[in-house]
This record gives sequence, C-alpha cells and structure tokens, in this order.
Amino acid sequence: MTESIHDFSAKLRQPSLREHVEAYLRWRKELAHARAEGRPDPEPPAQAPISINLDLTTACNYRCDHCIDWDILNTKHRHDEETLRSSICTMVERGLRSVILIGGGEPTIYPNFAEFVRFLKDLDLQVAVVSNGSRGDVLLDVADALAPRDWVRHSLDAGSNELFRAMHKPVKRSLTLDEICEWIPRIKARNP
Repeated sequence: MTESIHDFSAKLRQPSLREHVEAYLRWRKELAHARAEGRPDPEPPAQAPISINLDLTTACNYRCDHCIDWDILNTKHRHDEETLRSSICTMVERGLRSVILIGGGEPTIYPNFAEFVRFLKDLDLQVAVVSNGSRGDVLLDVADALAPRDWVRHSLDAGSNELFRAMHKPVKRSLTLDEICEWIPRIKARNP
C-alpha cells in the first residue's frame, strides 16, 4: 500500500492544477480520436511543466569516477542565454512555477549564475540549487535573493576530507569537505 506522502493522484487534484490537468486530459482525448480517425494530431495545450530541472552548464570542477554525467562534463555545450531566458519567460506565461538548477555540471560555475538566479526570482519563480558546495562564495552572493520556499542543497557524499578527496577529485586539490561545510552557516546567516 502506498503511504499518504506518496499520494500522487492527490497532488494532481490540487485546485491550482485543475485547469492544467483538465486541458491536458481534453487534449489526450482529442489526440486519441484524431489518430483513430487518421486525422493530424491536434496541437497540445500551451502549457509548461510546473517545475523543471535545468542544467545550466556542463562545466564541473570535480572529476568523480561515479558521475552520471561523465560523458558530457566539460564538453563546452552551452545554452544561448538569450534563448534560455526567452524560453523560461514563455514557460512562466504557460504555468512554470519553479526551477531547480541541478546536474550536468556544477551550476555555480555558470558564468552568469547569480544574475540568472536573480532573473528567475524577478519572474516570481521558486528556485532551488543543487550544488557540490565548492563555490560557497557564489552561493553566498546570491543567498539574499532567495525566498522562504527556495532552497540550496549541497551534494557532499562523504563523511571525511580523505573520502571526499578520493571520491570527488576536486580540481582545486586543496579543497576540503570542512572548507565546504564552513560556508553553510555563512550562507544561512546571510538569508536564514
């Protein structure tokens, strides 16, 4: 039996989602009829996801052997920032409410990270950041822009400096787990 915290159907029945879910279901019904009758597919509703995971960059300052994104790291693939911002604005117009800056590399390495977070906040989006924590100064710089429902998660994966260095092989060889953890209270003090 599914625990109540995993009641995904209840999440879809939230009043704020009703219109989106109903439009999607109408479209799926129209799509099935069109395909059964050999007609062209109808246009899907002009909706966006409620939340997206966004890989801002493929750049990373670690060389973890276990990285799920190993094949794309540091490949110089990059977004055209104007196109990215325009796409985000379109998705906001269509119902986007939150962006999780995650994966594909270390998001704080993105050259305009702080400005991009502030752009997202100016659009009244909930923002989350999943970081390896190596650039606490960048997270500290943007902490004041975050709101109570926003969050920052450090993906540390180690309990000692030795294990941290062995697992993550940071480019800056002197970087320690202790140094990363020292930034956490400073960031929290900037914006509890």
